[in-house]
Amino acid sequence: RYGLSRDDITAISRIFAVTNEVSVSSTTMPITVRDPKDQLILASAIEGNAHYLVTGDNDLLTLRDDPKLGDLRIVTAAEFRDVLNTTSS
Repeated sequence: RYGLSRDDITAISRIFAVTNEVSVSSTTMPITVRDPKDQLILASAIEGNAHYLVTGDNDLLTLRDDPKLGDLRIVTAAEFRDVLNTTSS
């Protein structure tokens, strides 16, 4: 569905196997999210100082070029696979 091989999925799963607790405060979000259900996801990524938010959600993907996101990059699974392939080469 996302153009990922079983090896890609295994590699990505290993990266996410480490769990962290993220406490989302009630601070104001720097940008407006079209779908209110995505608010918590984006807030968690921002407050957790994530480098990447991997999603197939178009409401989040439309925000990818917003400079208010700082260092957070919103990417698709296939784009993240390419990032992993580039950094492991």
